[in-house]
Amino acid sequence: MTPVLRFLAVLAAAIGSGTPAQDGPNEDVTFDYYRGTTLIGRERVTIRDRGGAAGVIVTSDAAFPPARPVTYAATALEFGPDFRLQSAQVAVRGGDERSTLVSVLEHRLTLRMITAAGEATREFPARDPVLLVDSLSVAPLMLVGRLPDEAAAGLIGPGGDRQTAPVVSGGRDGRGRRVIRLGEGSLERVIVTDDAGRIWQVEFPRAGVTVRRAGAEP
Repeated sequence: MTPVLRFLAVLAAAIGSGTPAQDGPNEDVTFDYYRGTTLIGRERVTIRDRGGAAGVIVTSDAAFPPARPVTYAATALEFGPDFRLQSAQVAVRGGDERSTLVSVLEHRLTLRMITAAGEATREFPARDPVLLVDSLSVAPLMLVGRLPDEAAAGLIGPGGDRQTAPVVSGGRDGRGRRVIRLGEGSLERVIVTDDAGRIWQVEFPRAGVTVRRAGAEP
């Protein structure tokens, strides 16, 4: 087992035990990261909808660059039946190593950040749905397409940056897919989904990075 898969196994075990029931829609999808026309990363995302009140689990592993990785990222998230984030863990190895842990309980979010420089914990109110925004993973955004337009969302960056922003409809793209705009600055994301809520593309405007579902045309 590769190092990133070991990280992923530990993270997934931390937020959900046993085998999820296969009651809801499930998906295994690969996303490619591009800067211009250059492939700079690849992320494999798994969505398991456990049905009803059991909620949804999303896990992913990413490698940058995909051929000879120098940075790995593993992500595991648990969402409630209303698609609200309940817990999240992101581990990055190689480069600037860090771990980010998020838990949401009774409208209070706890963010724990672990880096080579030490550990820090911050708490925020979380009355709106929370979206973790990370430059090394689109997995935390996988359920954005299931939120209604103009729903307020709390955006949390891995370093503790936060914004409150609406889920803004940007109309439709040339293929008739829904365009969603979130956040500003380093947390800005432009997300393209189909009507079933499946993500096809995510743009990171500040970083000049576009993430596409593998095999999808630009």
